[in-house]
Amino acid sequence: MPNESTKATDRIVSILKEAKKLAQEYKKLTGKPLGITGEVAEYEAARVLGLQLTPARQAGYDAIENAEVGKRRLQIKGRCLEKNCKPGQRVGRIDLKKDWDAVLLVLLDENFDATEIYEADRAPVEAALMAPGSKARNERGALAVSKFKTLGRCRWRRDGTPSNVSKSNVDVSAKLKHEAAPSMATQRDKMRELFTKYKGDQEGTVHAYAAAEKNRDVRRASNNYGIDELEYARRLYTDGVKKGWLK
Repeated sequence: MPNESTKATDRIVSILKEAKKLAQEYKKLTGKPLGITGEVAEYEAARVLGLQLTPARQAGYDAIENAEVGKRRLQIKGRCLEKNCKPGQRVGRIDLKKDWDAVLLVLLDENFDATEIYEADRAPVEAALMAPGSKARNERGALAVSKFKTLGRCRWRRDGTPSNVSKSNVDVSAKLKHEAAPSMATQRDKMRELFTKYKGDQEGTVHAYAAAEKNRDVRRASNNYGIDELEYARRLYTDGVKKGWLK
């Protein structure tokens, strides 16, 4: 017998399917969006990434994720990108006055089905929004979708192509070994150096290592999995703590 939670989830899925159909019909008749993107984006992110959605009136963040470093508070933004849409599409307002750790951007197709989910940590998002030169960024807290992608990393793709962050069961240590075996000692030395400099602070160490790789102070032998600098640094840090060569 299905429990109450399962019944509620099934009902939500059913409602969203009907809402998507109505939104498509409404758009065809009026040329205007019906305004369900946010709700669909939240549920899709929760479904795909296993997040816990917060109550409707929770200020600042929409979901909680249980990660190795503890609970992470996530804002969730959605953007429906139709075929041949104009460039310069923007993410909804991001409020820096609220408490949150990262932002998820759920991209939807013309049928309101999720195609990609990107994540960006607070530090780079805050820096981008506060950078001078754009009223949309500075006053309205709105980032271009293309800019958001450069700040973050891809958590999921519908077509299954490799993303910058993998939630699969593939052994992270094996990937690191495969991609960096010829120069792992150098990479470990750099990570140890930064680990000591930042007194073990994960975010400080990871961002500094990513910057070092971008500046070519440290290199990988290859990048067959399409992992960006920041995510690779996170994996290397986690590998070091887990195996004990970072302490």
